Amino acid sequence: MSSTCGCRSVEVAQVTGNPHVVERTLHQIEHHPACAVVLYVAMAGEAFFYYDDGVRILRPGQAVLCDADVPFVRGFAQGLTELVLKVPRTVFEGLDAPAPSRVPRVFDIAGGPGACPPGYALAKLMRSALDGVANEDRHRMEREALGLLRAMVVGARAGDTRSQLSTAQSFIERHLTDRGLSAARIAAGIGISERQLSRLFSEHSGLARWITDQRLDRARAMLTSKHDHPAVGDVARACGFSSQSYFARAFKQRFSETPRDARRRATDRRS
Repeated sequence: MSSTCGCRSVEVAQVTGNPHVVERTLHQIEHHPACAVVLYVAMAGEAFFYYDDGVRILRPGQAVLCDADVPFVRGFAQGLTELVLKVPRTVFEGLDAPAPSRVPRVFDIAGGPGACPPGYALAKLMRSALDGVANEDRHRMEREALGLLRAMVVGARAGDTRSQLSTAQSFIERHLTDRGLSAARIAAGIGISERQLSRLFSEHSGLARWITDQRLDRARAMLTSKHDHPAVGDVARACGFSSQSYFARAFKQRFSETPRDARRRATDRRS
């Protein structure tokens, strides 16, 4: 049994099965190339991954990254439950991350010494994707997933902030309506420390300012929409502002007009 959620370029699935063996032969690859990189995240059951030069064992709490066009045999002696992330090779190449070799690469993502925090965050995001994704969130969720995948593959290489910043921004954009959005939650959501998160936004007037600006931009788009006439209070709540008066002050400071003025101007223009 499997369920699938396609996030534009990437595909996410959860697969549950009985004990069995899966083989991808050279003949299958020649006739039906996948042209993709695949990440398997073990949730339950032990998997045996046979390839040209040996065997890897994948246990719950681990993930394996491989090229889907390299022959392999996967065996599940006790059945399985796993998450699968399939990324087109051209998209993966755009991440500027090391390409999978003929030897599958295994990551510990369940926590503890040597664990990979971005991998843990990516597994959580994959589960969220399978619960249903609003159309407007699909692109942001894909960006977030690809950023976490890059961070997982690249590791803690010095100076690798591009994917972290992009992933943090995607996470924030996807949770703008949450009035409880905090640095701690963002950092945990993308698998980095709060200190590193603060560094990422140091050139963007700080994390709090960046979040507020994104909320204000979304609010202005809602107020000046061609199709809707939302109440100012509804817009403030929908954009994550807990105080309508603070929203009004921040909006006027940013755009030199009040939210009501912006809505009225847009309404007059449509008349």
